[in-house]
Amino acid sequence: QTRALAENAPPQAYQQAQALQSAIPAEATQVDQARAFNLLARIEAYLALIELSAQHAQLALDLATRHGDRTEQAKAYLTIVLTSIHQGKIAQSRDAATRSVALLHDIDRPDLLGEAMLRMAMTYRRYGDFERAVSMNIQAMEMAKLSNNPLALAYADQGLAMSYDHSGRLVDAHEGYVKMRSHAQAAGSKLLEGHAIQGMADITASLGDPVTSERLMREAIDIFRALHMPFRLNPALYGLANALRRQGHYTEALKLLDESIASYTQYTNPLGLWYALNARSINLQALNRLTEARSDAQRAQALAKEINFSLYLSESAKRLAAIAAAEGKHSQAYLLSTEAGELAEKARIDKASERIVELTQHYESESKQHQINDLTRRNEQQATRLHQRELQDRWIWTLVLGGFILMAGTLMFLFHLRRSNRKLAALNTQVLKTQNQLQATLNAIPDPLFVLDLDGRYHDCRYPSDELLTMPKDHLIGKTVSEVLPPAAAHICMSALRDAHEKGHSTGKQIELQLAQSQHWFELSVARKPTSSVHEPLFIMLSRDITERKRSDIQEEIRRRIFERLAHDSNLTEILGLVVRYIEQVYPDFTASIMLVDKQGKHLDIAAAPKLPMAYQQAINGIEIGEGFGTCGTAAWRGTMVIAEDLNSDPLWKPYRHLTQEAGFLSCWSEPIFDSHSQILGALGIYQRKTGRPSEEDIRLLRRASYLASIAIERKRMEYDLQETQVLLRQLAARSESAREDERKNLKRELHDELGQYLLALRMGVSVIDMQFGSTHPALQEKTQRLIEMVDTTIKVVRNVVTLLRPSALDMGIASALEWLVNEYFEQTSIQCELHVTEMDLTTNELRDTAIFRIVQESLTNVVRHAKATKVEITLEQTPTGHLLKVQDNGVGFDPSQCKEKSFGLFSIRERVLMLGGDYKLTSTPGQGTLIQVQIPVSNK
Repeated sequence: QTRALAENAPPQAYQQAQALQSAIPAEATQVDQARAFNLLARIEAYLALIELSAQHAQLALDLATRHGDRTEQAKAYLTIVLTSIHQGKIAQSRDAATRSVALLHDIDRPDLLGEAMLRMAMTYRRYGDFERAVSMNIQAMEMAKLSNNPLALAYADQGLAMSYDHSGRLVDAHEGYVKMRSHAQAAGSKLLEGHAIQGMADITASLGDPVTSERLMREAIDIFRALHMPFRLNPALYGLANALRRQGHYTEALKLLDESIASYTQYTNPLGLWYALNARSINLQALNRLTEARSDAQRAQALAKEINFSLYLSESAKRLAAIAAAEGKHSQAYLLSTEAGELAEKARIDKASERIVELTQHYESESKQHQINDLTRRNEQQATRLHQRELQDRWIWTLVLGGFILMAGTLMFLFHLRRSNRKLAALNTQVLKTQNQLQATLNAIPDPLFVLDLDGRYHDCRYPSDELLTMPKDHLIGKTVSEVLPPAAAHICMSALRDAHEKGHSTGKQIELQLAQSQHWFELSVARKPTSSVHEPLFIMLSRDITERKRSDIQEEIRRRIFERLAHDSNLTEILGLVVRYIEQVYPDFTASIMLVDKQGKHLDIAAAPKLPMAYQQAINGIEIGEGFGTCGTAAWRGTMVIAEDLNSDPLWKPYRHLTQEAGFLSCWSEPIFDSHSQILGALGIYQRKTGRPSEEDIRLLRRASYLASIAIERKRMEYDLQETQVLLRQLAARSESAREDERKNLKRELHDELGQYLLALRMGVSVIDMQFGSTHPALQEKTQRLIEMVDTTIKVVRNVVTLLRPSALDMGIASALEWLVNEYFEQTSIQCELHVTEMDLTTNELRDTAIFRIVQESLTNVVRHAKATKVEITLEQTPTGHLLKVQDNGVGFDPSQCKEKSFGLFSIRERVLMLGGDYKLTSTPGQGTLIQVQIPVSNK
């Protein structure tokens, strides 16, 4: 409760948390102490008490770590993420976010996992790794939808909204923040609702609606002020100031930024103060208050140096450059801009798509080589002209001056030649350096790289391995993608080329190819190569191998379907078929089979093998468990994995070699399947049409599939055992009920025949005494009359007991018994009761009559106790398969899903029906009465 209050009223929550901390006894467990410190730390982070929050979070982390409580460790790390950001410790924040996600990966706390994944995505985004941030946000949304937890959904909505905003999909981003607000309200979190409204305001401003944006931002500010959260209020003030600045309201924006900076000064937060100072500097520059603008920018630059994060240093340098340019200090502005560029380059993450752009830029160096060749040629021409001029001068000038001119010409020629050689050497060095950098970059790329034109024709390619090409390079060059790739893959490649031609680049498109070794998936990144306008456009296409990721996705989807089938009580054959698909869909050249131990524990029967030939299945079905009976029989006998690299020579397959040769199998690996008690359940085998041993990845796949099969088999066997137990219990209950009815009949007979006769004789005796002596002895007459009344009362009680034990009407058939029960019910309750019985069609026996009577009796008792009905209708009729009994009232009704677990009346009715092998159905709606339908088969005995 206090944790929930923290996101709606932090000051009150802080008081409660301090009281809880004080109330914890000294002998309390470390986990309880960690919980208290975690609660204090989170609320202190909200209230901007960062130093206290960091101390308490560290205490909670130490206590939880010593006790091994991963949930409390994750809570502590999530608080450390917040305090680290506020303190400007970016690396510490990233480490804490990473650890929180790792700790929560298999803990059922979707709210904590949702927050952790959001913090991790924001960390990726802060470092410029937007692709991993988007991937993390998508995973968070999938997990949140599975849990249907409002808090987890709110965090996932925020992450996706930020991803949409970054990619320019503003309408989708706005919709994400609207959903976040709805989920935050459902979770009862004013804090998250304020974040959602602030996000809506930012997106609305980007969509060109400043009025609505300002209204929403002020609404978010009101929420954060009411919550007393300075570090949540300040970004909202910053956002409103930006909105006002865009509208030209610089003075009003300055007031908001002054308030924000004052708050960041009071509650130390380097990152927040850096943003606010830069924003105020921009507003001051717009008002031409350049000295103040420079002062704020320099303060922000000092903070960026303390934070020591390249992105902030780069932005500070840009801010100072803009101010210097406004002051007319263009040289200083140029130096600052250069510094900002260098810092921005340092901060940029080397992603694949950016590497492609860099590669395209490097190709421009080809034109430089042409310039070098032209320069060399001009130097040679110049040297030739000088030599010709020298020859001409020899003939023109006199012999006296000829020597002097020759010397001067020679010196001039040597000077120009030396200068040209220096320029040529410098250009050659630069070209060589660029080529080396380009070659190193290309060598570092592990994926195939192609150069194509707009028609999809291959001009060049680089590849780390021939296994990733559909054909050798010599055959590839000059062909089009339509000639090389399957139609679907070729269509996707051409679409990526068209997108790159229109937009300059294309990323994210995926193709599937069947290569020589196995099936592969590739993700395409395409960039247009800079060329002159007279040349046809060329494109660089990077094909990133994402096979492992796709295989993991496919296996995870099948695994999810397996557990869904288990939850929905599907049959074992269907589930084991999915386990086989778990292997075969990822590795199509594998043929998998699952064999189960029979009831005697001596043979293996095929349970799932969809790709095995039917004749092969029939031949090996029932194979004996033992040494030498194939790899499956031997694996089940040994209890370890058995590998046959070559079936044509392996001794384990000698009895079945003709079968494997007919089927074309050349190798086989088998893994035993164990239950949780290490008892053998069966064996899982994989056949291949080539010889060889399994790789480490193949072995891990086989064992994962074996584990999934063991879960399914053991779960189903437990269900079968439970069903058998339920049947035995119902049979025992039926025998007990039958014995109870027999006892009631015997007791009724004893009471009626023995005690009833004695009481009647006693009454007659007392009556005789009264007649003989009563007239002469008044006192005696009074006592005899009193005795006669007592005997009559006792006789009536005995009759009632006899009737309750077993109504006599039951001996006259079920129709008479129900008529008697309806009349008695009306006399006792005054509730109108209608009975409809097709008596002439009924075919019953004593056991069935008694059960129907007791069911109706219990139903009427429930109506009196709970229904508040004025009318009850009972129908009993014969059907082709048995008897159909309906009991319907017009009472208040109820929600069957909210029925109490200990509703013994309905439970006893259902059990009586199940003991007779019948079907029971209850239909009820609040305000519309209740209907009980019972179908009892005639064949039941």
